[in-house]
Amino acid sequence: MRNANWSSWRRAASRKASSSGPARSTSRDALGSFIAIPLGEVAAGPVSHAIGTRGALVGASALILVAALAALASRSVRTLVNEETSAAEPVG
Repeated sequence: MRNANWSSWRRAASRKASSSGPARSTSRDALGSFIAIPLGEVAAGPVSHAIGTRGALVGASALILVAALAALASRSVRTLVNEETSAAEPVG
């Protein structure tokens, strides 16, 4: 599933990249991932020790949900159209 999501993300990112080009948007995306993933890994131990494993997992789930809802709050994300799909002939 991750490969399908990654492929979809890369296609969308390359199509909707700013005028500076897909390479710059890819590098910004990678930088964010390279910073966020280690910070989350470093924080996971102390947080789970302080509030328990279940609390840490529930808290992490809540953060993921809030991040997803924040992305969906953006009108440009909600109205993103795949030009290939919308231009294709209807199936059936």
